[in-house]
Amino acid sequence: MNPRIYLLALGTFALGTDLFVIAGVLPAIAHQYAVSIDSTGLLITVFSLMYGFCAPVLAAFTNRVPRQTLLMVVLAGFGLANVLSALAPTFPILLLTRIIAAGFAALYTPTAAVVAASLAAPERRGQALAIVLGGLTTATILGVPLGSWLGQHFGWQATFLLVAALGCLAFLALLAFRLPHIANPPAVSLKARLAPLLKPELLLALIPIAFWSFGGFTTYTYIAPFLSSYTHITDPSLMLLIYGAGGVLGSWLGGYLVDRFGAARPIIIGLFILIIVYATLPFTATTLIGAMLALAIWGTCGNLLFAPQQHRLLSLSPTLPTIMLALNSSALYLGIASGSALGSIILMHSSIGTLAPASAFLTIVALILFASSLWFSGHRAAQASLII
Repeated sequence: MNPRIYLLALGTFALGTDLFVIAGVLPAIAHQYAVSIDSTGLLITVFSLMYGFCAPVLAAFTNRVPRQTLLMVVLAGFGLANVLSALAPTFPILLLTRIIAAGFAALYTPTAAVVAASLAAPERRGQALAIVLGGLTTATILGVPLGSWLGQHFGWQATFLLVAALGCLAFLALLAFRLPHIANPPAVSLKARLAPLLKPELLLALIPIAFWSFGGFTTYTYIAPFLSSYTHITDPSLMLLIYGAGGVLGSWLGGYLVDRFGAARPIIIGLFILIIVYATLPFTATTLIGAMLALAIWGTCGNLLFAPQQHRLLSLSPTLPTIMLALNSSALYLGIASGSALGSIILMHSSIGTLAPASAFLTIVALILFASSLWFSGHRAAQASLII
């Protein structure tokens, strides 16, 4: 395997840390700027919203830029945006820096994935993609707990400086071990990138991931104050480490299960378990052991869903793999943005204990939508076989 692929994964590790670590330092940021917790959650909302909407748009507008140049500019801009986040004198300026960081992040991940596939032999491209995207998963077990711990003990600014340092390290690594010339992918217009959304079968296959991330991040965004309220711990670093460890296990388990049983059963089982976890979280989180078990299962089942979801999308649209996976990422981030926004609204009008039941309800909706997608796809396939 080309060692440069691991350097690309370092960049996705920095990006994953940037998105997920904020949940661990929300109370500290809220205290610093004298704003409410629900308002501070907008930091995740604006980042995810910017990523979800801008990923396909920015990809279309930067299609002619050489891949090496694009990656270097994006990593430099991403690192600078996080330095500005650490130095932000007011909360509105901090929000602005998160929007800027998200714009760079939206360009990096799909570009790094394409470059990694180009660097690998055809029979090892799947492994190359797994390495690059695995940087996001690894961030939940290493970057997020470390960033949260730094934020708790050295101030939340240290968290953003850590992310900036990771981005800078990835920049310097790619500068030292330059990528070979990689031809730009064929130009794809924005209209073509969004065309699958006009096909009911593909649109219905994308909606469930938006809803299960919607449900998950309604609670996860505010996991630090939730644990403080229910488990009475002020430093969520250990809990985030347990959640991340579950996420790594879930990522592996998802790939194993989809190879053994197909995409449908792992997603249905994973969503069903998540519904139980969310519905019982206000009770299980009242003890340290209960909270640890709940977060481990949550992390495992939440990440178990991704490989089967991607496998199903590729089977439904085998001629548009890159576009479908990009739309899948956009759906994921739009769901994250919606979840953090809904959590903010809930906290303005109700208690923090309402978050988990809301997550359970939204995950039930995701399960119903997924079942509807399965039925619709099966119905279309049956009609096609009759025509043939």
